[in-house]
Amino acid sequence: MDLFTISSAYAMTVENGNGGGGFGTTILMLAIIFGIFYFLLIRPQKKQQAKHQEMLSELSAGDRVITAGGIHGKIISVKDNQVKLDVYKDFKLTLEKSSISTVKGSEDD
Repeated sequence: MDLFTISSAYAMTVENGNGGGGFGTTILMLAIIFGIFYFLLIRPQKKQQAKHQEMLSELSAGDRVITAGGIHGKIISVKDNQVKLDVYKDFKLTLEKSSISTVKGSEDD
């Protein structure tokens, strides 16, 4: 004897005659989910990007920095989108500004 038939399965899915909400409920849930994503993911990321961009625009010669690759050095010059870094005695590197991740302070500090 089959206790689980198609008619009993259909009866379990339909509750009190309405098929499970409506279009308005779905839109409301999507809006709530988007709001959560915006405030937990998108907004903090934009703030972090703006802070990093401000830090890059304030770079000047004499600042001690750390690159995204972990190289420590002192800025010799800043031109447009490039930074010349003194890493060790006569060893100098030219890098993109965007590769600077942290400013440790100026030479005077």
